[in-house]
Amino acid sequence: DGLLLRAHGPHLFRGLACASGAVRLNCLGLLLDAFPLTDGDLPTPDADALLVRQFGALGGALGDACPAVRAAAASGVCGLLDRFWELVPSGTAAALVKRVAGDLAADGAAAS
Repeated sequence: DGLLLRAHGPHLFRGLACASGAVRLNCLGLLLDAFPLTDGDLPTPDADALLVRQFGALGGALGDACPAVRAAAASGVCGLLDRFWELVPSGTAAALVKRVAGDLAADGAAAS
């Protein structure tokens, strides 16, 4: 886990803030595939901050300007919540579900 974080972490979060929708889409796919990026050597506060950063990146992808990124984020967030329900804080899970089921449910631009 630590190796994935060291290999992908710096580029992943920078790529999610890139101007190119294609780059953001690729980085989102990487985050969804590698979630949760963790390192057993990190102290608990740093590990928690890393998870918060990942949840923030997922939330940001749900509001992305690119419809393909929003669609991939909605699908990916639902899959992550299915697999990692116990890991996600209840407030974060509620906010993500509200975003997907409320805001993005009527997003015609992101329809696949």
